[in-house]
Amino acid sequence: MKRILCYGDSNTWGFNPITFSENYSYYVRYTENVRWTSILQKMLGGDYTVIEEGLGGRTTVLDDPISQQQLNGKKYLLPCLGSHAPIDLVVIMLGINDLKNYYQMSAHAISAGIELLVKIIQSTNFGVNGKSPEILILSPALITNDIAHSCINFEFDVPEAIERCKELPELYQNVAQRNSCHFLNCDDYVELSPIDFVHYTELGHERLAKGIYDKIIAIYSKD
Repeated sequence: MKRILCYGDSNTWGFNPITFSENYSYYVRYTENVRWTSILQKMLGGDYTVIEEGLGGRTTVLDDPISQQQLNGKKYLLPCLGSHAPIDLVVIMLGINDLKNYYQMSAHAISAGIELLVKIIQSTNFGVNGKSPEILILSPALITNDIAHSCINFEFDVPEAIERCKELPELYQNVAQRNSCHFLNCDDYVELSPIDFVHYTELGHERLAKGIYDKIIAIYSKD
């Protein structure tokens, strides 16, 4: 049985944007039959275990100056890997939160954060037979000008954030190539919610699950 760790932010957790439109006093999570991680598990079947490790607001390597939660992806990575070992494949989907105003991170700095996470994973023996896990890097779906009209536009310096986000797929792919990782561009698959233009619709989760499924099958077709 292959173990796949999905390490990401709110779109891995399964954040439902209805949270904003209906003025809930808490965050609403898509049910298991909707989240891409759960759909992926169903597609892969019993020969795989898909492990959800999503957290809203999680960054690559940055401490959130406002939240009391531990949102720095670097600080939780090693304990997370150790607790779920042995791991065949780590799927990393981070970077959107790094675009928020108060971080002031360039696209190159964000991709450097992703590369640091890759190096940490590859330095461990938390894979199979004492090796390090394989890694699949996902670049975020691109935010657009629509976010300027969303309920969370205050978190992003919209024109600059859009331009920096456009740079991430190529930069992430370069990180993958330099470090012998696998790569997938989420923007080729997902559909963003018309409520906030950051989180995925139900269809977006379904499409992303299919894209990742195809990638995983391709990775392990050589076995």
